[in-house]
Amino acid sequence: MKKLIIVLLLCILNIPSNLFAQDKDSLAQAEEIRRFNRMSDSLHKLQLANDSAWQAKLDESARDLQRSMEERKQKEIEAATAEVMQRQEKEQGTKRKTMLWATAAFLVTLAAARILFKRKKRKID
Repeated sequence: MKKLIIVLLLCILNIPSNLFAQDKDSLAQAEEIRRFNRMSDSLHKLQLANDSAWQAKLDESARDLQRSMEERKQKEIEAATAEVMQRQEKEQGTKRKTMLWATAAFLVTLAAARILFKRKKRKID
């Protein structure tokens, strides 16, 4: 046990005294570390600014895409509405023509019946 204590004491006495002292090199290193920390803080701020600018561009692109999709959808709706309206107008035109032909046929039949009725009446008189 005594030998162990003596060995430990010798180890402690052999530690150089400048190990715990701050010399000019260690002060320079500390200053350089502070300078690197400031530079890394500045770099981090630049990265945050770039990231926020990129996010703003991304958001703007998303808004533009959404807007163009809405416009395209609106155009499709308008085209479909115009097509439906055109089809309805065509059907209405067809119905009107059919009604006009039916009315004309009825009037022709009525005129023919009147003429026949008058002929019969003359023959009878």
